[in-house]
Amino acid sequence: MNALQAKTLFSICHKAISGQLAGKEYECSLEEKKLPDAAGIFVTLYLDGDLRGCIGFTHKIALADGARQAALYAAFGDPRFAPLSKPEFAKISMEISVLTEPELIKVKSSDEYPGKVAVGKDGLIVKLHSAQGLLLPQVATEYGWNSRQLLEHTCEKAGLDAGSWKEPECKVYKFQAEVLKES
Repeated sequence: MNALQAKTLFSICHKAISGQLAGKEYECSLEEKKLPDAAGIFVTLYLDGDLRGCIGFTHKIALADGARQAALYAAFGDPRFAPLSKPEFAKISMEISVLTEPELIKVKSSDEYPGKVAVGKDGLIVKLHSAQGLLLPQVATEYGWNSRQLLEHTCEKAGLDAGSWKEPECKVYKFQAEVLKES
C-alpha cells in the first residue's frame, strides 16, 4: 500500500462517516474505485486513545467499498458502542488494517496452536459451531499478550470459553495485516 492509496482510504472513511452524520450517503468515486482488491479490511476508530469502534471484512473485497462500509459500521454499527455523534467525529483518530487471506492453522493436537501463532504478526479467527471471533494482529501487542492469551481472548471475543481453542472441532485461522495509522 503506497502513501497515496493510504491517504485515499482515510479520505473515503472520513467522507462516509461525515456524509452519514449529515444524512447523505457517500458513494466512492471512479478514481477511488481503482484501488486494488484486498483479502479483507478493518477500520478502527479511537476517541481520546480509547477504542470507539472496530468493524471489517475478512473476505476479499474492493478496498474502496470495503473501507466505506467498514467505516460506517465502525462508527454506527459496532454493538459495543452507541452510534458516533458529530462532536465525537471531530475528535476521532482512525486506523485501517488491510488483511491477507485467512489461513487455517493445521495441527495434530491443539497443544501445537501457541507455537504456530506469531504474536504481533498474526491476527486470529476462531470458529466453533456457529460462534466466530477475530482479533487483529496489533491487539496482542497492545495488551502484551503471548500466543496462548491471544488464542484465549479470540475465543472470548467469539462468546466462547477462553479454552475453547483446545476443542477438537475448533478451527483457528491466522492472517496478517498492513496497519495504516492516520497521521
